[in-house]
Amino acid sequence: MIVIYHVSDLPAWFVVLFDSSMMVLILFPMLYMFVFRPMVRHTNEREKSEQALYESKQRYETVFRTSPDAITVSRLDDGLIIEVNEGFTALSQYSEKEVIGRTSFDIGVWHDPQNREEMVTRLQKDGYLKNFEAEFIRKDGVVIDVLLSANVIMLNDELHMLAVSRDITQWKKAQKILQVSHRFLQISNRYKEMNPLLTKFISVIKEMTNCSAVGIRILDEDGKIPYQAFEGFSQQFYESENPKTLDSANCMCARVILQKTDLHQPYFTEGGSFLVNSTTGFIETLSNEQKARICSVCNMHGYESVALIPIYLGDKVLGLIQVVDPQENMFSERTIETLEDAALQLGIALKRVRSEEALKESHQALERKVAVRTAMLASANELLKLEIEERKLSEKKLLKQQEKLRSLSSELVLTEERERRRIATDLHDRIGQTLAVTKIKLGELREASASSEAGAKALDEIQQYIEETIQDTRSLTFELSTPVLYVLGLEAALAWLANQTREKHGLQIEVKDDGKPKPLDNGCRVIAYQAARELLFNIVKHAQAKSATVSIKKYDDAVRIDIEDNGIGFDTAELDTIASDPKGFGLFSIQERFHALGGRLEIHSEPGRGTLVSLMLPMDRHAQDSGD
Repeated sequence: MIVIYHVSDLPAWFVVLFDSSMMVLILFPMLYMFVFRPMVRHTNEREKSEQALYESKQRYETVFRTSPDAITVSRLDDGLIIEVNEGFTALSQYSEKEVIGRTSFDIGVWHDPQNREEMVTRLQKDGYLKNFEAEFIRKDGVVIDVLLSANVIMLNDELHMLAVSRDITQWKKAQKILQVSHRFLQISNRYKEMNPLLTKFISVIKEMTNCSAVGIRILDEDGKIPYQAFEGFSQQFYESENPKTLDSANCMCARVILQKTDLHQPYFTEGGSFLVNSTTGFIETLSNEQKARICSVCNMHGYESVALIPIYLGDKVLGLIQVVDPQENMFSERTIETLEDAALQLGIALKRVRSEEALKESHQALERKVAVRTAMLASANELLKLEIEERKLSEKKLLKQQEKLRSLSSELVLTEERERRRIATDLHDRIGQTLAVTKIKLGELREASASSEAGAKALDEIQQYIEETIQDTRSLTFELSTPVLYVLGLEAALAWLANQTREKHGLQIEVKDDGKPKPLDNGCRVIAYQAARELLFNIVKHAQAKSATVSIKKYDDAVRIDIEDNGIGFDTAELDTIASDPKGFGLFSIQERFHALGGRLEIHSEPGRGTLVSLMLPMDRHAQDSGD
């Protein structure tokens, strides 16, 4: 139930209270929306910003403190150091208290102050700097190589430089050693003779070590270890050291070559080298008895730093490299390692040079032997030349005889064909005509004797025999020499031959002709016809074919006849065997005839895929020129 009151019906105090409450209810949301809420939002955003700033500062301090690289913050204009990390103290060996509030010039960290000025100039221009190489001086006075990167930052309204430095001394040394090793390798591969090889090695070693004298001793077959090359030794030193042998008492060079080194002693390396950076200090550590057993020629000539590097080839020592200098501490472990690597390369190069020298000597000895043998074989060579000339003449004669045989064979074929044609003509003109006349006369005689039945029968039989003889004569005439070949040409003769083969043997033969004129001289025409006849006969006899195709075409200045069958075929690798077989003489004969006429014969066949024989003959040039 809803009760509705009118305002006039309510007490006055309730109306006042109600009006005040309504004002509060109306004003509070407005105040929250437009006043309190923005204040709360602003407070939250400020807290978030402060938290983000705190986290960023924490990250920066963590990176700054824990970075292995040296990080410094200094004023850009005067280099006053504001802050450094532990990486800087490790790099420079200065403590944080020793550098904060001082400039880099006060400390003397720059080996070349111009580097700092160049760095500031580039920073003022670009605002940043990357991979700038410079040299720092550590607290202990050692100069190191560093790689610098820097950015300009603003602190307390002043320009500062945030710099990150990294020690690249070992990397630079390794790079230099790698370059030197590469040079040694180039020398080893370039020089093929002993003296230039050793001289160049010594030159690079002096340049690398900055030592005053270098020598290379090579062990010979007599146990001597003379200098094969040297640079920087005095004449007196050379004369006292050069005669040394492996038997020389107390000679450290002999001990190194003989590998009599004691790794427990600090002056011997694992590579078998001897190293002393102060010969005076080394001798002072020895007892009187040891001093008596040690040769101190190097020390007597003023050399304090001495290194003896064995030249190995596998397990064998070929000699050593001797490097000396009057100053102390000329050799570091890395330098000795590089020299030992160089000695290994030199050992391989010496082996190659010796092999090449031995090969050269062998070659010279061989040349001498060859000269002697050449003189001994000179007369035999002349006889051999005569024999070769005689053989060449014999081969020429044989070739001429073969050409003559081919020509005679071709001529024989033509002669045979002429004789066949003459016989065929005689058969046709004489015997054939005589038989024809006899047949006519017998016909007349039969008419005259028609009253006698027995006589008529006998005359019919005689007439039949004569008719068969006439047919045989005609057939023999065509077989001996086909008139079609001479009257109508090769194309018609091949068509007639195909028809005759089909009638006699049942082989289906299709003849194709491109219809172009194909002028051939009589010899080519006859041999082409005979070859086609021989090949068709072979198909009938051997191919087991059901059909064949004979095509005749003109190709430029030649006539091509293709005879193809669908028979059993054969392996063309057996052609030599077929040609040597008397049964295959017809194929060989065709090939020889075509070769004699300047033509050729090609055979393509595979077992089970039939055979294609191509005959190529040159056309008659005179007939072509005359337009035949």
